[in-house]
Amino acid sequence: MAVFLLRNGYELVVSEVEAVDVMINLAKGNVSQSELAVWLSNNSVAINIK
Repeated sequence: MAVFLLRNGYELVVSEVEAVDVMINLAKGNVSQSELAVWLSNNSVAINIK
């Protein structure tokens, strides 16, 4: 996911532990697509790509 974000001009601003926890819960079905979208929106920032 981090690579996808970076290629699209964003980066996560959370710890690796939190990102892994979210991905594990997503895989388990404990996080919905809309919940992931909100989490990504709240935990990523735009970066300059040149």
